[in-house]
Amino acid sequence: MGADEVTVMMVLANPVSPEQEQEFNDWYTLVHIPELLELGVAASTRYRLADERFGGARRHRYLAVHEIPTGRLDEVLGKIRKAQVAGRMGLSPALDGETASLFFFEAITERFTPERAPAMLADSRYAKGKAKERPAVPLPSTGPAE
Repeated sequence: MGADEVTVMMVLANPVSPEQEQEFNDWYTLVHIPELLELGVAASTRYRLADERFGGARRHRYLAVHEIPTGRLDEVLGKIRKAQVAGRMGLSPALDGETASLFFFEAITERFTPERAPAMLADSRYAKGKAKERPAVPLPSTGPAE
């Protein structure tokens, strides 16, 4: 399934405390993701914040990316709501619901890879000189240069 064939549901979350981090991760990976897959989510991947250099400590330490087939978002969300109302799907007490955030995204480009990018960009406005008009934007400083 390509990136242009799914709507991405992104969940940013944290455990309620460091002491409950393992419980949070076990629940999310071993309970919640299988529940979502049974209800129509096509694939899920979890991430942990790997680097805090850009902007300091972040509000969320965990990201889950759930792929929902394009055109089925309402159907899948309806199934999730029904499962929650029926008590077949709940949230872990280890999840900090006060800070969790949920977003939905759809692809606006094909998936860029080093092998495909040159051909994909060949006819773009950037390939025709427009990129030179844009100034480079430096990354924030991460400390002393190595």
